[in-house]
Amino acid sequence: VLLSYSLNTKQVEAFEIITTSIINRHVLKKTDWLEKDPLRLFLTGPSGTGKTHVVKAVKEVLKHFGLDHTIRFAAPTGGAANLIDGTTIHKGLGIAIKRDKHGFTRVGNDDEHEVSFTISNTSRAQLRSDWKDVIILMIDEVSLLSLSLLGEIDAALC
Repeated sequence: VLLSYSLNTKQVEAFEIITTSIINRHVLKKTDWLEKDPLRLFLTGPSGTGKTHVVKAVKEVLKHFGLDHTIRFAAPTGGAANLIDGTTIHKGLGIAIKRDKHGFTRVGNDDEHEVSFTISNTSRAQLRSDWKDVIILMIDEVSLLSLSLLGEIDAALC
């Protein structure tokens, strides 16, 4: 995979961190890796540095091991979601889009101290069923997310 994707040094570093965790936890099921907390990685860089290229290489490794169904791609906007062959965060996690009194999308207020997230038991059961095999969630354009939306993502996945 590394050769076919021609990753640079920094990309290889990120790729190896991610794939080592996946292979040790979900393919080899190494006990010492299963006892660790799951990998949480923030892959950042300016536009054009190859973040999506790394993600595509990781997806290829997952496919090789029959785990390509265990990765989900999400983004805050439909355009960004289309670019990564994913879904919007709101649709994928059943999060309601907040609107103001005029019907316009409301940007989350990061000064809020409390995030409320409600989902019906039926929707929660469906969400759990839809996400039961997912081991990796890749969120593109994370800089567009408010603290309140991050809280809602966390609540939806718990």
